[in-house]
Amino acid sequence: MSIKLNAPAKLNLFLHVTGKRSDGYHLLDSIICFTDYNISDIIELSEIKSSKNKGEISFEISGEFANIIGDLKNNLVIKAAENFLRKYNLTSKSVAIKLEKNIPIGAGLGGGSSDAAAILKGLNQFFDIGANKKDLAQLGLALGADVPMFIYDDSFLRISGIGEIIEPVRLPKMAALIIYPQIFISSAGIYKSGIKTYSGNATKLVKFSKAQELATYLESCTNDLYENARKQSGIIKEVIELIAIQEYCLYSAMSGSGSACFGLFANINDAKNAAEKISAKHPEWWVKSTNL
Repeated sequence: MSIKLNAPAKLNLFLHVTGKRSDGYHLLDSIICFTDYNISDIIELSEIKSSKNKGEISFEISGEFANIIGDLKNNLVIKAAENFLRKYNLTSKSVAIKLEKNIPIGAGLGGGSSDAAAILKGLNQFFDIGANKKDLAQLGLALGADVPMFIYDDSFLRISGIGEIIEPVRLPKMAALIIYPQIFISSAGIYKSGIKTYSGNATKLVKFSKAQELATYLESCTNDLYENARKQSGIIKEVIELIAIQEYCLYSAMSGSGSACFGLFANINDAKNAAEKISAKHPEWWVKSTNL
């Protein structure tokens, strides 16, 4: 028996850094949306019943960005599996994990956190544990502040705190163009560069009936990590500006700590057309379109 799971990428439509806790974690206010299945890592889980070593976790990785993965001992996928099996007294079980790594690393798209959340949800299903989303999110928080949001990746979200306060929100259907200019950016490094001025929380969300209304709202928001990322790689500014001038683009910005940037469109056809034009001009970039 085996199961397959999709681990989507995320976009921060805005990202306000509102403060810093005494333990070093930054406080955030952000709207999160998730990509469709065409932009996702794929995880396959199966139990190794014939394993000679009880509690073995085998791990195989493939995909476009597999060669960028660092030390496997510190990989969030393995840590998530270990934590789950320990939490639910399944340490005698042996599990095989296959990861197809399709989401860029060091892009601000949350691929590693998404993979970890998928492991938690997948093992919960595989072993029929019956843990709810709140339980899994709490377990995910021990792995990283970004992991809990991916437990709820079937909704648009507003997150606050260090990422553990999660509120589903209603947003209009829309599509996105996403560009990763093949520049790796360390999220930890961006935060360590310091935030000169902390933002307040964004104004309260109102009901948006159209993507254009949401885009107008986003113009009043910021990504407070953008300046640090731009100083590290000036191409980010170029990417955002190139997206912004595409026909029917409603809004463009950087996701998370970068370097991936996105544009919002009212429908997938407009996003696809923009992706094709930019891909033709910049074949060296990773360019995708997706429904959100």
